[in-house]
Amino acid sequence: MLNKTITQLDLSHNRIGNSGASKLSKFLRHSKIITHLDLGDNNISQGLKINKSLKVLNLHLNRIDDKGGMKFCQDLKQHDYSLEEINFRGNSLGGLFARALSELILKTTLKKIDISCNFIEKKDAVAILDSLRDNSNIIEFDIRNNKIKETEVERKNDDVDLKEIEEIVTKNFLASKNIPYVKRDYDLNMNYEHKEV
Repeated sequence: MLNKTITQLDLSHNRIGNSGASKLSKFLRHSKIITHLDLGDNNISQGLKINKSLKVLNLHLNRIDDKGGMKFCQDLKQHDYSLEEINFRGNSLGGLFARALSELILKTTLKKIDISCNFIEKKDAVAILDSLRDNSNIIEFDIRNNKIKETEVERKNDDVDLKEIEEIVTKNFLASKNIPYVKRDYDLNMNYEHKEV
């Protein structure tokens, strides 16, 4: 029996695993009504096939490895999905995934991406940054807590500046709300002296 009413499905924290994810993929391919799916914390280590009606997919805190994440991104790129939000926080994603994601970003309807708390290194984040520069759709992007150094000394020599990623995403967000973006090239001095009268 096909679902005709449920649009949001939360299956998080259920130990679904790869076997359950495979069965769920078959269900999703036939369901045209589910738009939000939460599979967080389910011991899934591979990507899954989704339907074209899905808008939000949460795969945080699983065990999706680099190859699984790469294959998932490649599948999304090859098919015309309408996915708008993806959460990959806290998996085992690295360079293969980052490069596949950078290609996906160039050809996607995604607006919000969370890849925080993975194993993406600085050299792979460069490709993501380049893709973000060419995509004005992304309005939220979280890449914190990866293997990208953020100390002041390293930032001067880095090819990836996390502040530039924040600036790109901020511009996109403001543009989506028809608000002009104004870049300030100076820091505001907020030190006011209190004068007694």
